Amino acid sequence: MANYHYRPAVLEALSAHGVKPTLTTPPELVHEFVSDLYRFELRKLRYRQVHGEIPEA
Repeated sequence: MANYHYRPAVLEALSAHGVKPTLTTPPELVHEFVSDLYRFELRKLRYRQVHGEIPEA
C-alpha cells in the first residue's frame, strides 16, 4: 500500500472542512470527496436562494 504525504498547510485547510486524509488516503479520493462536498454546498445555497432565504444579487 502506498503512502501519501500531504503538506501541513493542505492538511490544515482540508481539516477546516472536515476532511482528514491519512497517509494511505490517495489524493484522488480526497479530490473526489472535496468535489462532492462543494457540489453539496452549492445545492444547499441554491435551495436557500430559491426559497427566499438568500436574496438574489
